[in-house]
Amino acid sequence: MVGAALLLQLTLWIVTVHAFYPWPERVCHSSQCSGSKSERDINGDSRQTERTTSTTEGISVELVQRARNPNNDPSVTVARDTNRDAAIRFAHIHSPLEGSRPRDEDTKLTRRENTYSVVAPVTPTATKSAGIFQDGADYSYFLQVKYGTDEETLYMLLDTGAGNTWVMGPTCKSKACEMHNSFGPGDSTTLKQTETDFSIIYGTGNVAGVLANDTVSIAGLKTVMSFGIANETTSDFEHFPFDGILGLGMSKGATDNFLELAKKEGILTSSIFSVSLGRASDWINTGQITFGGVDTAKYVGDITYSSIPKEANDDWAVPMGEPSYDGKKAGLPSLLGYIDTGSSFVFGPSSNVTAFHKLITGAVSKDNNTSFEVPCDTKTPVTFSFGGVTYSVPSQDWVAEVGENRCESNIIGHEAMEGAWLLGDVFLKNVYTVFDGDHISDRCPYGTSGGGRR
Repeated sequence: MVGAALLLQLTLWIVTVHAFYPWPERVCHSSQCSGSKSERDINGDSRQTERTTSTTEGISVELVQRARNPNNDPSVTVARDTNRDAAIRFAHIHSPLEGSRPRDEDTKLTRRENTYSVVAPVTPTATKSAGIFQDGADYSYFLQVKYGTDEETLYMLLDTGAGNTWVMGPTCKSKACEMHNSFGPGDSTTLKQTETDFSIIYGTGNVAGVLANDTVSIAGLKTVMSFGIANETTSDFEHFPFDGILGLGMSKGATDNFLELAKKEGILTSSIFSVSLGRASDWINTGQITFGGVDTAKYVGDITYSSIPKEANDDWAVPMGEPSYDGKKAGLPSLLGYIDTGSSFVFGPSSNVTAFHKLITGAVSKDNNTSFEVPCDTKTPVTFSFGGVTYSVPSQDWVAEVGENRCESNIIGHEAMEGAWLLGDVFLKNVYTVFDGDHISDRCPYGTSGGGRR
């Protein structure tokens, strides 16, 4: 019996994460919504946003990537690398020249065989770089990733909020899977599928399947790594074009981490990647990820260094200054800000978000201080600060039209991470972000690119 118990513990990975955090009610106002709006879990029960254990033949185990609730008491936790000296850097983003005109292929919506529409990026000129696609509504950002012998191309959500990678599998019968491309044994002669199950509980969706190993290629960088092949998903994934999730978080997960493997195998000389996200309303989708360094053409001014404190627990999170509106602040405490490309909006503790919206004339909440209606003619930017440097988020990003003459703030009063802010794409569209997982002694090795706008 002891041997059986150990076997079960070794072949069941359950991970709780905060990543992939669009706001479903808001997303379903988008033209990208399709399929059922039912919120049912993979077993047909009402969807759970918190689950601390999973029981298999009477044995309850859990490997937790990060806890979102202090009352959770996981029975097993994943070991972490406590010696990492990581940092996040921000720079003011370099926008396309005013008045420039796009080529037709840069802006048209390219329709996939599975009927989702995506906005294709301009092909990067920088080495070890890949263009970042998006869904045309600024809700999800994803890369083209090649898998297996024949380099099957899938769209993978770019997720800095978790370290797990998975794709939709051919045997998955969930409606979301049937609406997407898949990858499995019939697509590659080198795929090695294991008997180890995995289950991931996201902030807005669940996925389960088995672990496998095969060649993975991104931005011309190729390695063999483990990833999940999903055979069950919730309906949350019906609304977005991506076929899986690429985990670029620092925390250990059920699968290998692409960035760590690339560094270990010498494909990259440094555990650094840099991200610039495009905006659907811009003339050109210039979204890009660069591995191993930065693309100096993507930002102006200095890159501001912010080290990751121990309390971030190996997540991409840095101390955050108080957000402000029209030069005013609400006297909020300094909290950690989790930097998450897999989240669509900005989330914060309800009390803090409520106090912040009191600075905005006409802002009102009708759902217990979670979402806030704001005047549609609001033009004032919101500002966030890191390392003493302030970054501006224009109204086109933080104010969303959700109905006729009705607008809501994209800053949500929901504690996605306990006692902290979670800054997703609403913020990240306005900065050039460098995720640096190496030991850093010189604090700002890339120097500056010169002030002003190019």
